[in-house]
Amino acid sequence: MLPCTCPPAQTSFSSAHPLPSCFHNDIIMLLSKVLIDEEPMPNVALRGMRPELHQALKRAAERSHRSLNGEILARLEASLRMPTVNVDALLARIEVRRARSSIPKLDTDELRALKQAGRP
Repeated sequence: MLPCTCPPAQTSFSSAHPLPSCFHNDIIMLLSKVLIDEEPMPNVALRGMRPELHQALKRAAERSHRSLNGEILARLEASLRMPTVNVDALLARIEVRRARSSIPKLDTDELRALKQAGRP
């Protein structure tokens, strides 16, 4: 790429690096803003991935018509978008269903005894 021979602009994106004042100045400004102002995307290496997991991700990526990296990112983003659970509301719904159920309410000791029944 040849250097621009246009005269420097009076104002520039960065005072340390004046930009040319020609037509492509706008393009350079846009690219500079995107490349400089945005936080750089970190690169993360996954280590210790089992070969079975790697193959399963590759198959999933093929089914989704994504790259392996795209598949991993999509799955990570989906896992972080999962809604948070309101525990109190969930327990209240469980209690309502339990009250309507014919299954007897068991306390902790009864549950422990049932779990241990028949175990050596």
